[in-house]
Amino acid sequence: MKKILFLVSALIAFSCSRGVYDKSISYQMKYFSRTSGNCDSLSNNCVSVKAEYPQFRSAVQSGASDSLNNLVRELINSPVFEKKNNSLEELSSYLIDDYAKIKKRFPDSPIVYQLERNVNVILNQAGIVSLEYSEDSFLGGAHPNSIRKFFNINSETGGRILLSELLIKNYKTELNRIAEKKFREARNLKPDEEFDKAGFWFRDNKFELTSNYLITKTGLTFFFNDYEVAPHAVGPTEITIKYGEIGNLINPDGLLNGLQN
Repeated sequence: MKKILFLVSALIAFSCSRGVYDKSISYQMKYFSRTSGNCDSLSNNCVSVKAEYPQFRSAVQSGASDSLNNLVRELINSPVFEKKNNSLEELSSYLIDDYAKIKKRFPDSPIVYQLERNVNVILNQAGIVSLEYSEDSFLGGAHPNSIRKFFNINSETGGRILLSELLIKNYKTELNRIAEKKFREARNLKPDEEFDKAGFWFRDNKFELTSNYLITKTGLTFFFNDYEVAPHAVGPTEITIKYGEIGNLINPDGLLNGLQN
Protein backbone atom coordinates (compact mmCIF):
# COMPACT_ATOMS: atom_id res chain seq x y z
CA MET A 1 0.00 0.00 0.00
CA LYS A 2 2.86 2.37 0.86
CA LYS A 3 4.48 1.60 -2.49
CA ILE A 4 1.25 2.45 -4.32
CA LEU A 5 0.86 5.72 -2.43
CA PHE A 6 4.47 6.61 -3.14
CA LEU A 7 4.02 5.87 -6.85
CA VAL A 8 0.85 8.00 -7.06
CA SER A 9 2.55 10.85 -5.20
CA ALA A 10 5.54 10.64 -7.52
CA LEU A 11 3.33 10.74 -10.60
CA ILE A 12 1.42 13.77 -9.29
CA ALA A 13 4.65 15.55 -8.45
CA PHE A 14 6.07 14.78 -11.90
CA SER A 15 2.91 15.98 -13.59
CA CYS A 16 2.88 19.23 -11.61
CA SER A 17 6.57 19.89 -12.13
CA ARG A 18 6.22 19.17 -15.85
CA GLY A 19 3.34 21.67 -16.09
CA VAL A 20 5.46 24.33 -14.44
CA TYR A 21 8.44 23.44 -16.61
CA ASP A 22 6.77 23.54 -20.00
CA LYS A 23 4.09 26.03 -18.93
CA SER A 24 1.42 24.18 -20.90
CA ILE A 25 -2.33 24.32 -20.34
CA SER A 26 -4.56 21.24 -20.24
CA TYR A 27 -7.57 21.22 -22.53
CA GLN A 28 -10.17 18.97 -24.07
CA MET A 29 -11.44 19.12 -27.63
CA LYS A 30 -15.18 19.71 -28.08
CA TYR A 31 -17.26 18.88 -31.14
CA PHE A 32 -20.53 20.24 -32.47
CA SER A 33 -22.62 19.13 -35.43
CA ARG A 34 -26.15 20.02 -36.44
CA THR A 35 -27.88 19.51 -39.76
CA SER A 36 -31.31 20.23 -41.19
CA GLY A 37 -32.60 18.53 -44.31
CA ASN A 38 -30.92 15.72 -46.19
CA CYS A 39 -27.25 16.63 -46.35
CA ASP A 40 -26.31 13.20 -47.72
CA SER A 41 -28.19 13.67 -50.98
CA LEU A 42 -27.96 15.92 -54.01
CA SER A 43 -31.35 17.46 -53.32
CA ASN A 44 -29.86 20.85 -52.46
CA ASN A 45 -31.97 21.08 -49.34
CA CYS A 46 -29.51 21.17 -46.48
CA VAL A 47 -28.13 23.28 -43.64
CA SER A 48 -24.97 22.02 -41.97
CA VAL A 49 -23.12 23.60 -39.04
CA LYS A 50 -20.00 21.95 -37.62
CA ALA A 51 -17.39 23.05 -35.12
CA GLU A 52 -14.33 21.70 -33.34
CA TYR A 53 -12.61 23.67 -30.60
CA PRO A 54 -10.63 23.33 -27.34
CA GLN A 55 -11.96 23.93 -23.87
CA PHE A 56 -9.11 24.89 -21.54
CA ARG A 57 -9.25 23.51 -18.03
CA SER A 58 -6.20 24.76 -16.16
CA ALA A 59 -3.33 27.21 -16.45
CA VAL A 60 -0.32 28.52 -14.58
CA GLN A 61 -2.59 31.43 -13.73
CA SER A 62 -6.32 30.66 -13.57
CA GLY A 63 -7.16 33.85 -15.48
CA ALA A 64 -5.25 32.59 -18.52
CA SER A 65 -7.60 29.65 -19.12
CA ASP A 66 -10.59 31.99 -18.73
CA SER A 67 -9.07 34.35 -21.28
CA LEU A 68 -8.46 31.51 -23.74
CA ASN A 69 -11.96 30.09 -23.35
CA ASN A 70 -13.49 33.53 -23.86
CA LEU A 71 -11.48 33.95 -27.05
CA VAL A 72 -12.53 30.54 -28.35
CA ARG A 73 -16.22 31.25 -27.62
CA GLU A 74 -15.95 34.59 -29.39
CA LEU A 75 -14.52 32.91 -32.48
CA ILE A 76 -16.88 29.93 -32.58
CA ASN A 77 -19.98 32.09 -32.01
CA SER A 78 -18.95 35.05 -34.17
CA PRO A 79 -21.79 36.80 -36.08
CA VAL A 80 -23.25 35.55 -39.34
CA PHE A 81 -25.04 38.10 -41.53
CA GLU A 82 -24.26 40.57 -38.71
CA LYS A 83 -26.46 38.52 -36.34
CA LYS A 84 -24.83 38.06 -32.94
CA ASN A 85 -24.99 34.58 -31.41
CA ASN A 86 -24.45 33.36 -27.86
CA SER A 87 -24.01 29.69 -28.69
CA LEU A 88 -23.62 27.25 -31.57
CA GLU A 89 -27.19 26.08 -31.00
CA GLU A 90 -28.44 29.64 -31.39
CA LEU A 91 -26.29 30.13 -34.48
CA SER A 92 -27.59 26.91 -36.03
CA SER A 93 -31.22 27.80 -35.33
CA TYR A 94 -30.76 31.20 -36.93
CA LEU A 95 -29.24 29.72 -40.09
CA ILE A 96 -31.95 27.05 -40.33
CA ASP A 97 -34.68 29.70 -40.02
CA ASP A 98 -32.97 31.98 -42.54
CA TYR A 99 -32.52 29.12 -44.98
CA ALA A 100 -36.21 28.22 -44.70
CA LYS A 101 -37.14 31.79 -45.63
CA ILE A 102 -34.84 31.70 -48.66
CA LYS A 103 -36.28 28.38 -49.86
CA LYS A 104 -39.82 29.66 -49.39
CA ARG A 105 -39.09 32.62 -51.65
CA PHE A 106 -36.99 30.64 -54.14
CA PRO A 107 -38.06 26.98 -53.86
CA ASP A 108 -36.08 25.89 -56.93
CA SER A 109 -32.87 27.54 -55.80
CA PRO A 110 -29.94 25.06 -55.58
CA ILE A 111 -28.48 26.92 -52.62
CA VAL A 112 -27.32 25.08 -49.48
CA TYR A 113 -25.99 26.52 -46.22
CA GLN A 114 -22.73 25.08 -44.93
CA LEU A 115 -20.62 26.45 -42.09
CA GLU A 116 -17.62 24.83 -40.46
CA ARG A 117 -15.51 26.50 -37.77
CA ASN A 118 -12.44 24.99 -36.14
CA VAL A 119 -10.02 26.20 -33.49
CA ASN A 120 -6.86 24.11 -33.25
CA VAL A 121 -4.07 24.31 -30.70
CA ILE A 122 -0.84 24.50 -32.70
CA LEU A 123 1.57 25.16 -29.85
CA ASN A 124 1.17 24.71 -26.10
CA GLN A 125 4.51 25.07 -24.33
CA ALA A 126 7.13 27.51 -23.05
CA GLY A 127 4.45 29.92 -21.89
CA ILE A 128 2.86 30.10 -25.37
CA VAL A 129 -0.51 28.88 -26.61
CA SER A 130 -0.89 29.34 -30.36
CA LEU A 131 -4.34 28.93 -31.88
CA GLU A 132 -5.39 28.59 -35.49
CA TYR A 133 -8.98 29.55 -36.30
CA SER A 134 -10.37 28.40 -39.63
CA GLU A 135 -13.77 28.96 -41.15
CA ASP A 136 -15.15 27.48 -44.35
CA SER A 137 -18.61 28.51 -45.43
CA PHE A 138 -21.10 28.75 -48.23
CA LEU A 139 -24.10 30.86 -47.30
CA GLY A 140 -25.10 32.05 -50.71
CA GLY A 141 -23.12 34.33 -53.00
CA ALA A 142 -20.84 33.70 -55.93
CA HIS A 143 -18.47 31.25 -54.23
CA PRO A 144 -17.59 29.57 -50.93
CA ASN A 145 -15.49 31.55 -48.48
CA SER A 146 -12.68 30.58 -46.16
CA ILE A 147 -10.58 32.40 -43.61
CA ARG A 148 -7.73 31.58 -41.25
CA LYS A 149 -6.76 33.67 -38.24
CA PHE A 150 -3.91 33.14 -35.80
CA PHE A 151 -3.81 33.97 -32.09
CA ASN A 152 -0.81 33.73 -29.78
CA ILE A 153 -1.52 33.84 -26.05
CA ASN A 154 0.76 34.07 -23.02
CA SER A 155 -0.25 31.07 -20.86
CA GLU A 156 0.77 32.88 -17.67
CA THR A 157 -1.07 36.16 -18.21
CA GLY A 158 -3.74 35.29 -20.79
CA GLY A 159 -2.72 38.29 -22.88
CA ARG A 160 -1.94 38.44 -26.58
CA ILE A 161 1.71 38.01 -27.55
CA LEU A 162 2.87 40.84 -29.79
CA LEU A 163 5.49 40.31 -32.46
CA SER A 164 7.36 43.29 -31.01
CA GLU A 165 7.74 41.36 -27.74
CA LEU A 166 9.37 38.42 -29.49
CA LEU A 167 11.85 40.33 -31.61
CA ILE A 168 14.39 43.07 -31.01
CA LYS A 169 13.73 46.74 -31.66
CA ASN A 170 13.78 47.90 -35.30
CA TYR A 171 13.20 44.36 -36.57
CA LYS A 172 10.66 45.28 -39.25
CA THR A 173 12.98 46.20 -42.13
CA GLU A 174 14.99 42.99 -41.97
CA LEU A 175 11.96 40.78 -41.29
CA ASN A 176 10.08 42.27 -44.24
CA ARG A 177 13.11 41.74 -46.48
CA ILE A 178 13.26 38.04 -45.58
CA ALA A 179 9.48 37.66 -45.81
CA GLU A 180 9.25 39.37 -49.20
CA LYS A 181 11.71 36.91 -50.68
CA LYS A 182 9.63 34.00 -49.37
CA PHE A 183 6.40 35.62 -50.57
CA ARG A 184 7.80 36.03 -54.09
CA GLU A 185 8.95 32.41 -54.09
CA ALA A 186 5.52 31.22 -52.95
CA ARG A 187 3.77 33.22 -55.68
CA ASN A 188 6.40 32.56 -58.39
CA LEU A 189 7.25 36.24 -58.71
CA LYS A 190 10.58 37.48 -60.01
CA PRO A 191 12.75 39.53 -57.62
CA ASP A 192 12.11 42.74 -59.55
CA GLU A 193 8.50 42.07 -60.60
CA GLU A 194 6.09 44.80 -59.51
CA PHE A 195 3.34 43.60 -57.24
CA ASP A 196 0.48 45.52 -58.87
CA LYS A 197 1.29 44.08 -62.29
CA ALA A 198 1.14 40.60 -60.74
CA GLY A 199 -2.29 41.32 -59.23
CA PHE A 200 -1.34 42.21 -55.66
CA TRP A 201 -2.45 45.25 -53.65
CA PHE A 202 0.50 46.31 -51.56
CA ARG A 203 0.48 50.03 -50.77
CA ASP A 204 2.89 51.95 -53.01
CA ASN A 205 3.95 48.57 -54.45
CA LYS A 206 5.99 47.95 -51.29
CA PHE A 207 5.75 44.59 -49.54
CA GLU A 208 4.57 44.56 -45.95
CA LEU A 209 3.94 41.58 -43.71
CA THR A 210 0.46 40.77 -42.48
CA SER A 211 -0.21 41.01 -38.75
CA ASN A 212 -1.80 37.54 -38.95
CA TYR A 213 1.06 35.44 -37.57
CA LEU A 214 1.43 32.14 -35.74
CA ILE A 215 4.16 30.95 -33.38
CA THR A 216 5.15 27.33 -34.11
CA LYS A 217 7.90 25.09 -32.77
CA THR A 218 10.18 25.79 -35.72
CA GLY A 219 9.31 29.27 -36.94
CA LEU A 220 6.82 32.08 -37.50
CA THR A 221 4.04 31.49 -40.01
CA PHE A 222 2.29 34.42 -41.72
CA PHE A 223 -0.99 34.01 -43.59
CA PHE A 224 -2.50 36.47 -46.07
CA ASN A 225 -6.23 35.73 -46.38
CA ASP A 226 -8.40 36.14 -49.47
CA TYR A 227 -8.91 39.80 -50.39
CA GLU A 228 -6.16 40.94 -48.01
CA VAL A 229 -3.54 41.67 -50.67
CA ALA A 230 -5.13 40.08 -53.75
CA PRO A 231 -8.55 39.17 -55.24
CA HIS A 232 -10.28 35.88 -54.47
CA ALA A 233 -9.10 34.35 -57.74
CA VAL A 234 -5.48 34.69 -56.63
CA GLY A 235 -6.14 32.94 -53.32
CA PRO A 236 -4.42 33.16 -49.93
CA THR A 237 -0.68 33.04 -49.35
CA GLU A 238 1.20 31.37 -46.49
CA ILE A 239 4.88 31.77 -45.68
CA THR A 240 6.99 30.43 -42.82
CA ILE A 241 10.21 31.95 -41.56
CA LYS A 242 12.38 29.52 -39.62
CA TYR A 243 13.92 30.72 -36.37
CA GLY A 244 17.37 29.97 -37.75
CA GLU A 245 16.76 32.55 -40.49
CA ILE A 246 16.04 35.33 -38.00
CA GLY A 247 18.29 34.37 -35.12
CA ASN A 248 19.75 37.88 -35.02
CA LEU A 249 16.25 39.36 -34.64
CA ILE A 250 15.01 37.23 -31.74
CA ASN A 251 14.72 39.00 -28.41
CA PRO A 252 17.03 37.13 -25.99
CA ASP A 253 14.58 37.88 -23.17
CA GLY A 254 11.46 36.95 -25.15
CA LEU A 255 9.30 33.83 -25.16
CA LEU A 256 10.87 32.44 -28.35
CA ASN A 257 14.00 31.78 -26.34
CA GLY A 258 12.17 29.01 -24.48
CA LEU A 259 11.33 27.23 -27.73
CA GLN A 260 14.91 27.16 -28.95
CA ASN A 261 16.45 25.79 -25.76
